[in-house]
Amino acid sequence: ITDVADNISMISDHMASRGLDRIDLLRYHSMAQNKYEQLGRIYELDGIDKLTDERLEEIRGVFEKKGLVVGD
Repeated sequence: ITDVADNISMISDHMASRGLDRIDLLRYHSMAQNKYEQLGRIYELDGIDKLTDERLEEIRGVFEKKGLVVGD
């Protein structure tokens, strides 16, 4: 949801400027979708694409270029 290039760039800039040195990247998951359906609620994130391994590596690279340690 927040993995567009501008967001990643701004987040990495912000973290680096604040002296933060680590970020853990978490993949989006849809585990709550069944619960929403059971409650008769609309799951508004239905259809969100899952993060590919390739995209995750691209994002990792942005943070690492700012000197951040990246966990996952």
